[in-house]
Amino acid sequence: AAFASEAFPWRGIQTAIEFFEALGYKPQTLVSCATVLKWPPPKGLVGRLVECPVIDPDPHVARDRKSDRVFTLRMAETYACQWVDNHNYREISWRDHTSWPWLREEGANSRIPYVFGRAGRFQPLKKVADLTPEQGG
Repeated sequence: AAFASEAFPWRGIQTAIEFFEALGYKPQTLVSCATVLKWPPPKGLVGRLVECPVIDPDPHVARDRKSDRVFTLRMAETYACQWVDNHNYREISWRDHTSWPWLREEGANSRIPYVFGRAGRFQPLKKVADLTPEQGG
């Protein structure tokens, strides 16, 4: 599991949003519908989350290529933006995906891995640049 306890780390998600907003970003916080159903978000996050579309699983596609992961990388690729995710997109199961060339180059450079540190606070494991006024936050 992505977290040790039975509760989803909504506190970490909130601190990630605050972290990026402080740098001038308007984060698009993508979550799976299953996550929202299993662990309803706190009221402060309702309306600030983007639920990924539900796509029926394809028996010919690797199990770790969940629709929320594909949606996340497609958003980052489409908008040429930084993206926060800890999944290992270098795994062999992604090599036949249409985004594989992007994942190997721009995608790898723009992905921000992270941890939830003390008290569940978001901590990026890679430097995140401030937005300039020209970039439009």
